Amino acid sequence: MVHLHAADAVATIPVTTALEDDARWSAMIDRDTSDIDPFVIAVATTGIYCRVGCPARRPLRKNVRFYDTVEDAQAAGYRACKRCHPDESSELHAR
Repeated sequence: MVHLHAADAVATIPVTTALEDDARWSAMIDRDTSDIDPFVIAVATTGIYCRVGCPARRPLRKNVRFYDTVEDAQAAGYRACKRCHPDESSELHAR
């Protein structure tokens, strides 16, 4: 976590490492999250976030953003995928 101090407020922003992103990318390609914590995938070009196992076409790596929870993806301005419905999965919500 990175803590940013503004005038009178403190904001906490989750920061993932390159190794963590690589593991998440591999899980997305394999559509398998058995070895890592649940997360959602957001695609910058479509504005949509999905579950890891979503049957939709895989996006380009440069367009993918990883979020720990559905709430994080929504706060970043993404909407839920209509194919995999990640907003309906309790394991993907705030921890």
